[in-house]
Amino acid sequence: MTNDERRTTRGYLYGRLWAVAEAIESTALKILGNDRPTNAERLMQQFQQRPHATWVQMEANCLPPYLLVIHKNKPDCHTRYNKILDETMGLFEAGDFLSSSPLDGEYLLGYHNQRAAICTKEKQSREDNDSEQQNS
Repeated sequence: MTNDERRTTRGYLYGRLWAVAEAIESTALKILGNDRPTNAERLMQQFQQRPHATWVQMEANCLPPYLLVIHKNKPDCHTRYNKILDETMGLFEAGDFLSSSPLDGEYLLGYHNQRAAICTKEKQSREDNDSEQQNS
């Protein structure tokens, strides 16, 4: 299954957001030469139980320093991650986003589909860069 950017169920959208958060952190950690687990990996169970509160914590406290590292080193990547976050957030109904109820298993579908889409895009970008360098 592929990432469904039109799917607007609460669990699916929260899963997509979490995959982007993980990608942001892991990209920045690679740039910094650090191989520790991401906050997204460590907080995933908490996120499933309290998605809104955990997302607010992630976006307000965890992601900004990583986004700064990416912005300084990979501005195109920074733009792409922010675009995905903005588009995904725009698909939420306010009540769904603010709800304090736990996520059902559908969040895993959104998480894995978004992660696969990010990996595919990164692989394509690397191949395009390699091709450009070979043609230079």
